[in-house]
Amino acid sequence: MGSYVVIQFQIMFIKPWFPFVLILILALVSCGHEYNSTTMDLGFYQWNFWTEEGADEDAPAPSCGWDEMHRGVGKLVRIPATVGEYFSSDYVGVSWFHVRFTLPDPWAGKAISINFEGIDGNARIFLNEELVGVHPLTKGPFSLDVTGKIYYVRDNHLDIRISDPRPGMGGVTGTIILEAMSMDENTPAEDR
Repeated sequence: MGSYVVIQFQIMFIKPWFPFVLILILALVSCGHEYNSTTMDLGFYQWNFWTEEGADEDAPAPSCGWDEMHRGVGKLVRIPATVGEYFSSDYVGVSWFHVRFTLPDPWAGKAISINFEGIDGNARIFLNEELVGVHPLTKGPFSLDVTGKIYYVRDNHLDIRISDPRPGMGGVTGTIILEAMSMDENTPAEDR
């Protein structure tokens, strides 16, 4: 009986302090973490995916406007994703993918590329509302150097506009990886 009272007293004494101490320890440990990776997989992010029926093939922006696009229209998906998977297998036309991300602090001043494992459809890739690349109706991997167009200290918006003449086709069919590389003064930007 005596040991039961001591244990119960200790639990009652520690109980109000335990969550505070645990949170403090976790905060100190997480603040000391340093981001050392040179790649960031955008497949771990939630993407907005929507179809734009009747879209003009040469339109320089989504019909809803960039602000609305960046607020989040459409369905939340993870990539890879296709029109036939999330919308109609009969849909023919334009679809958009959008994701917002921030670069890690250690990437400041480094050359940045976006590596696409695969996009199915005619793709136009926009970073922060600026066209940074075009990719034809193929599924092969490709890479874009976005060093001069990416923000290092605030949110970035990556938008992919895909048009596909085949019913239910079109989409992001592979991973999208950001990669940070050291800037080499002797390497031309187009070769980075």
